[in-house]
Amino acid sequence: MKILSRILVATMLAQILLVQIPKKALAAGGEELLFMDIPNVVVASKSEESVLTAPGTVYVITDKEIERYGWKNLEDCLKSLPNSDICDFLTYAQYGQRGFTSNGSNTEILIDGREVPTLSSNMIWLNNTILTEKIKRIEVLMGPNSTLYGSKALAGVINIITKEGYDTKENLDIAETSLTYGDGNRSQYEATFRKNRQDFSIGGSVSYFQENGDWSNLQSFATSTDWIRGAKFNLHDTRAGDFNIMDEDLAINLFMRFKDFYAGINTRKSINNSGMEYSTYYGFYDNIQNRFDNYNFLGWKHEFSDALTTSLEYTHALTNNRYSLSDQYLNDGKTVTVGTTVYPPATNYATLFDRPRGSYTEIDLDRVNGQANYTPNDKNHIVAGFEWSNRKDLQGNTIAGQATTGPEDQYTADQGFWNASLFAQDTYSLSEKLNLVLGANYCEQVNAQDRTTPKASVIYMPDKKTTWEVVYGEGFRDPLAGEINRNLTAAALGYNTGGTLKPMSMSMIEGDYKKAFNICHGVDAYNQASVYNMYQYDAITTMNAFLGGTATIITTNSGNHAVTGIEDQIKVNSEKANGYLGFSYLADAQKDIVVAGQGDIVNGVPLYKVKAGAAYKITSMIEAGLTADMEDSVKVAATNVGGTGSAIATIPAATIVGLNVNFGEFKVDGAKAMVSVSVDNLFNTVYYDANWEATNPYEFMQLPTNYRLTLKMSF
Repeated sequence: MKILSRILVATMLAQILLVQIPKKALAAGGEELLFMDIPNVVVASKSEESVLTAPGTVYVITDKEIERYGWKNLEDCLKSLPNSDICDFLTYAQYGQRGFTSNGSNTEILIDGREVPTLSSNMIWLNNTILTEKIKRIEVLMGPNSTLYGSKALAGVINIITKEGYDTKENLDIAETSLTYGDGNRSQYEATFRKNRQDFSIGGSVSYFQENGDWSNLQSFATSTDWIRGAKFNLHDTRAGDFNIMDEDLAINLFMRFKDFYAGINTRKSINNSGMEYSTYYGFYDNIQNRFDNYNFLGWKHEFSDALTTSLEYTHALTNNRYSLSDQYLNDGKTVTVGTTVYPPATNYATLFDRPRGSYTEIDLDRVNGQANYTPNDKNHIVAGFEWSNRKDLQGNTIAGQATTGPEDQYTADQGFWNASLFAQDTYSLSEKLNLVLGANYCEQVNAQDRTTPKASVIYMPDKKTTWEVVYGEGFRDPLAGEINRNLTAAALGYNTGGTLKPMSMSMIEGDYKKAFNICHGVDAYNQASVYNMYQYDAITTMNAFLGGTATIITTNSGNHAVTGIEDQIKVNSEKANGYLGFSYLADAQKDIVVAGQGDIVNGVPLYKVKAGAAYKITSMIEAGLTADMEDSVKVAATNVGGTGSAIATIPAATIVGLNVNFGEFKVDGAKAMVSVSVDNLFNTVYYDANWEATNPYEFMQLPTNYRLTLKMSF
């Protein structure tokens, strides 16, 4: 009944969309694609091609859709896709694809085709650092593609095309700004500009987000005494008045080009707590993180002829993270002496907060990469290139400004990590209707085994609007800095004698069907369906072990995991009505996790999802958009619920509805203005995201109904 009810809701949304089509149009028929824009993408082949002929499943989210449905950050956009997996802690989120859960380190994130260096854990910026005013479109490639992108493209690739920096020589003038204010003391400001000519371009963007929410239902959840993580973490804060979700994010980006030379400066700064995770773990206001991320690039791109274009680019990135939190290692019945100050064992959070302790991470990265796009004849299109990078990490913990040592300090200072790779991919036209794509990547690296990653695809187009594909791809993700150091620490203690960690790896076989078609005169659609099997092996697993009387975090290669699934998305456009409907089903998404003798459990993600949206232009000045996010129930491992042991917990299914209404555009002294009203969680549904780490809390409560008002100006 639950599945049936959600299918009925999705069907009703589709009917709401289609009922707006004039009867005259339904009777007319026709073959023209009048309103459907079949976009070109670059993410699948590192060169521009129609999404119809791109090798693999590529979802495209446009700036028009972002405006229509009121999406305010990258997470909002990705939630509209049928096979994105998100666990939202409310100030940051974890992201996975097709049932493979992750903190985001398994997905390569690009901005304007350029890899974005992020935190030491390589988490992608899902929440409020990448806001949507600057976005022209988002391309999401599902499945591994390390052939073109190397490490981190284990489960997929996200390419964010920005208005200020995307590759074009056309005349372009952009000047936009927006201001949003909403519940929970949430506000955000964005501005984007660009002046682009054949030989010159300058563009930039600035965004600022802040919130200081004290949502009452989240207070009750966070202060519940059910959330106790066992004897080691036996302190719990129940002071609801101290609860808040604090987040402040600033991003500044600048892009410049003169003829063939270009450069960019990008800076991000975040100050926040870790949302629901740490409010139920350590405490509330004292867990503050300061993150600074800067990456600058300088490049040269030259078109020698219509057949050959080459580019060469250097990137320098610097990441600096400071965490001022009270560490659990001062809470385990220890007396700690720092200088002349003696700290007795903490018995409550008030005394724990007196312990000045923090951790820090600094990353310095240099990268050089080059690429050539070569079309020697009408049958071949070759993309080839190289990348070399060197990363230096400085990580550790401090007490009152003094460095500490011991098994709890898993990071060593000044670690160096480098890799070098070569890649090539050829798209070969066997005939007018049949293409063959072959590619390979060779990557040599320190602290991990070398890898060769192939890709193959057969693409058949019986007509210009229909594509059948079979794709084979592989991906890998190198061990992260912390994982390597934990492995070395465990080996030094005699626990792990397996030597160098292997890269986490994945292989995929996928069948795709894509079609652009005319429902009737003036009503067009694009459908994309995929059936796939993805197999992850040499998984990098981190766990706690009790060695020599001390708890030590270790990392090993262990376990394999396969997922078989199906997903589909259809988009419909007409002059006044637009919509999308997508679903995914995981036929095989289980891990061999034994909890209290109960056997296998589902891998922390819904077995099925339905994502739908419908928009209608009520008048020339008013457009309303409605979205629905329907997800199946989730089974997760619940460790130490209430401090009493282990169990399998079920997170109920939920349907979340959002509403956005745009009023405008109004002309004001040569500028255009638009006012938008957005309502998230329209029906105030109480729902939870699953915690993929199999610790408590095993779920995180999400926001209640909240409102946002936006003023957007275009000059």
